Amino acid sequence: MRKLLLAFCMISLIACNNKQKENDNNLTKEVVSKEVIEKGESTITLEWTAFKLDDKTPVKGTFTDFEVDFNKNAKTKEERLSNSKFKIDKEGVNTEDPARDNTITEYFFKNLKGDIHGNIGELKNGQVDILISMNNKSVTKTFEYAVDEDMIELRGSIDILDDFMADTAFKALHDACSILHEGKTWTDVLIRVVVSL
Repeated sequence: MRKLLLAFCMISLIACNNKQKENDNNLTKEVVSKEVIEKGESTITLEWTAFKLDDKTPVKGTFTDFEVDFNKNAKTKEERLSNSKFKIDKEGVNTEDPARDNTITEYFFKNLKGDIHGNIGELKNGQVDILISMNNKSVTKTFEYAVDEDMIELRGSIDILDDFMADTAFKALHDACSILHEGKTWTDVLIRVVVSL
């Protein structure tokens, strides 16, 4: 198992942010915060984007630590990532704002049941099914992927309530940030993962 950054799951979180609203027309390209950890021949970067306010102002961040079990005998990039397992440290959140990180951890993640883990299915024809377990609920989400010369990029989304029924955690975070969010916290979260192999 390699401690790398990946994270599907995910996750999300909308956090208190008293900074000026961002104008973001392409959420996957303009990254506010990003963690990169290099181990061996692989580099994995996770970017998640959650939303607040009526105009869906993005809040971006990463997970700082998780484990991925790669296929060491694979012949292609797709094979190396296919059928691997991952586990995320749900308290390792980084949005480049320590106060906001603490809010997300205390109000959201500490109110989730169990850990966050899952399985990456077979990468084939531009799509891959990813089993994500969070809050003691498991769902399979289909992500799209693209292969470049030296990397694989995966993109998908989750919904905190519809997929994981994390009502307690979501409400705690929403209530803590209600004033700064002007009463609107969104439940959908975009996920972008870049794997250099």
